[in-house]
Amino acid sequence: MEDRMIEIARFQQAADAEMLANLLRSEGIECYVQNGLSGSLLFGNDAGGARVEILEKDVSRAAVIMVDHGYEVELPESYTSENREQADYEQSGTGLSKDPSEPPPASENQEQADYEQGQARLSKIMTIIILLIVVLFVLLVFLNKHYKGEL
Repeated sequence: MEDRMIEIARFQQAADAEMLANLLRSEGIECYVQNGLSGSLLFGNDAGGARVEILEKDVSRAAVIMVDHGYEVELPESYTSENREQADYEQSGTGLSKDPSEPPPASENQEQADYEQGQARLSKIMTIIILLIVVLFVLLVFLNKHYKGEL
């Protein structure tokens, strides 16, 4: 197998591409983010998006890691059919099904529940902060009227 670069994922936001790249690097897979800088400079509106590219020899292992962490894997057309079959075989060895109708593993359900719980908590905190700001504003208006601007 040649040492050519294969695009393994594409994201609108450069930060998302960097997160995947950091995950793959932590697993010992050499990877690069293409168009990451221009995507962030243009507030993520780069026409091509940020692409994560890896060496062709690492595609199978990267696909397994990505599936394990909830990323969708779409192998490019340029990836040969022999390599595609090897990647499919290695992904099936993880015990994860490609059938989208099958419910996600319990760990993914827990992660989703934790995420939603965090979002609800953040929403409550933001509501409290806004209410405190309104109360302080009303108090300042009242004090200003009461003391006729003589503070």
